[in-house]
Amino acid sequence: MGNFTFEGQGAYTYLVYQIGENDQIDRLGLGMLTSNKIPGLLPVVYTQMNGQGYVKYNISAKISAKNFFAGAVNRKRLLGVFSGIAEALMSADDYMLDPNSILLDLNYIYADVATCDASLVCVPVISMEMAPVDISGFFKNIMFTAQFDQTENCDYVTRILNYLNSTPLFSLADFKELVDGLRREDVSQPAQPKVVKVQESVKPVVEERPVYVQEEPKVIQPVNVVKEPVNIPAPEPVSGGGASFGGFSGDIPGFEDEVGATREPVKSKGFSLFGSKKKPEKPVVEKKHLFGAKPAAKEKPAKEKPVKKKAVEEPMMGGFSIPGMENVSIPGAPVVEKAPEQKVPERKAANIPVKKQPEVVNVQPVSSYQPQQQAVKMGSGANFGNTVNLSKAGSGKTTMLSKAKKETAIKPYLVRVSNNEQVYLTKALFHIGQEPSYADYCIMDNPAISHAHADVMIEQNMVYLVDTNSTNGSYVNGRELNPNAAVQLNHGDKVTLADEEFVFYLY
Repeated sequence: MGNFTFEGQGAYTYLVYQIGENDQIDRLGLGMLTSNKIPGLLPVVYTQMNGQGYVKYNISAKISAKNFFAGAVNRKRLLGVFSGIAEALMSADDYMLDPNSILLDLNYIYADVATCDASLVCVPVISMEMAPVDISGFFKNIMFTAQFDQTENCDYVTRILNYLNSTPLFSLADFKELVDGLRREDVSQPAQPKVVKVQESVKPVVEERPVYVQEEPKVIQPVNVVKEPVNIPAPEPVSGGGASFGGFSGDIPGFEDEVGATREPVKSKGFSLFGSKKKPEKPVVEKKHLFGAKPAAKEKPAKEKPVKKKAVEEPMMGGFSIPGMENVSIPGAPVVEKAPEQKVPERKAANIPVKKQPEVVNVQPVSSYQPQQQAVKMGSGANFGNTVNLSKAGSGKTTMLSKAKKETAIKPYLVRVSNNEQVYLTKALFHIGQEPSYADYCIMDNPAISHAHADVMIEQNMVYLVDTNSTNGSYVNGRELNPNAAVQLNHGDKVTLADEEFVFYLY
């Protein structure tokens, strides 16, 4: 078979197949492809130029399934491509096309990133090189090599593999029905919240809490207390016309006897107001008198007037004298004789030779490097030693700092001119487009950008830009890129996607 090339014509991108010398054109199949819009197959345009025939397929705004399956593959992408492949193979029988003329190759299966629908390439050429393809094995190979998104439920993968392994005779109709059923489940049957049915016999558990019963307050019947007059016996008069009350004796006004009779004095249990203290019958603890006369104090011997002496502290151990305590005699302390005072001879200045301080010498470490220049003399005359040249220090080779920085600090990114946004290229294959589910950097505020506009590839510290069949094209420094052709980007290049401008920086 001939080779495929890409061709851009304004807003359209075509995959072009050049018919080879040994290729025999299938006229019936070519007529079916050019005259009909066959489901699952790319539309075809046939042209001739200088006796050479070309079959062109419109792949505008579509990307290859190989790029579509790069990275994590989710449910929508896989089922969309599988449904498109099955539909294309079934349509070939309906339009009397040779199934072997359909290319089952992920590089020539193109998908729409917005709808995830896939379209295949049918080459209307009769050739013996086209060998029949195992369709069931083709689907299995995709399932075994793809990396599925683990953030979603992957039960659909198990169901597809069980069907492919359990069916001895592969049926496209049954397989497509299975895939379409899974797609409908994904779209029209969102996960419903589980409803838990409660049996009628089961009663809700009520937490038992202690019940506090408030007792009725007891009613206390008031008691009628009859106040009766208390006959307080009048105090017996004491000789002298006085009265005694509560242990105190004396004339108290208001307590004189009406008749003037004399009564025997009442014995006092406590203190007497004016009389002397009565001796108690039983020995009691001596108490102080409140108002009575104090007992006669015992005569104490006259105290001698103490002689004022200076405070004496205990003598310090070790034979040291305490300042100010030289002439004080301590009773019981051993007599310490004072040593005769010795006159300290006056120190005369002696001619002691002064050692000279050693001069400070800046000793350079022993190394293979010998300085060749003297230090630059400052205006003040200060000398700061020899200047060390970094590029010659040490015995190793000179290291260029700028080169080392360039090798270790490569971090490519794009700067969007309209808003100065920095877009760091963090993947080996970085997608730029308008589709949020596909693009790594999504541009939704510019309708001129295609759903999958361009890819940035990074290989061995080299950065390339690829236009992925965009509608309005991609440009580097004003030069338009051919579709699916990788162009290397250099530091400071101007990148234009449709009418959106970027500046590329390597570090």
